[in-house]
Amino acid sequence: MFQEDITKWQYGPVVVPIYHAFRDYGHQIISPPEKIDLKDLHETQLKVIEDVYSFFGQFSALKLMDMTHSESPWINAEMREEITDEALVEFFDTIVVKGNGKEGQK
Repeated sequence: MFQEDITKWQYGPVVVPIYHAFRDYGHQIISPPEKIDLKDLHETQLKVIEDVYSFFGQFSALKLMDMTHSESPWINAEMREEITDEALVEFFDTIVVKGNGKEGQK
C-alpha cells in the first residue's frame, strides 16, 4: 500500500512522509476530507483499505500500539529501522481469515 518504507518507531510502525503530513494534529482526531479522490487506487487496494478499517477501526490508538508491539514484524526489527515487506507478508499470511471465519485458511 506504500511505496515508502515502514519504520519501527517507539509507539508503532511509521510511514515517515505520512507522519510528517499529520503530526501537527498530535493526539487530536483527524477528520476525513469532504471529498476523497480514489481514482488512482486499484480495486484490490480499495478492498484492503475497507477490510483493514472494518476490523482495526474498532480499536483505540493504545490498543493498536499494544497489538503491533506484540507481533513478529515489530519484535524482529530494530528501532528506527525498516519493517520489511517480507516480514509483513509472512506475518499476515499466518493470520488472514477469508470467507468462512476459520483462522489460518486462505
